[in-house]
Amino acid sequence: MWDSYGLNQYKFRSASFNEDARGRWYFNVVVDVEVEPIKGQDRIGIDLGLTDTATCSDGTKLEAGRFYRGLEEKLAIAQRA
Repeated sequence: MWDSYGLNQYKFRSASFNEDARGRWYFNVVVDVEVEPIKGQDRIGIDLGLTDTATCSDGTKLEAGRFYRGLEEKLAIAQRA
């Protein structure tokens, strides 16, 4: 078998052979790989606020949802009914 990905370096966990609709065969394998997190990237700070629901230390913002304001009129009608 031709090992184009160097799979002999890894420990196999599970594997399977599959054939597609065009008759081509594939070898699917799950391997154990040790991954080290990038230093400084494994933690993030979160600032909770009023204008934005949350702002992360990497600059990502979670916008405040204003779905309630758009449904106030329908809610008032439903409550009166």
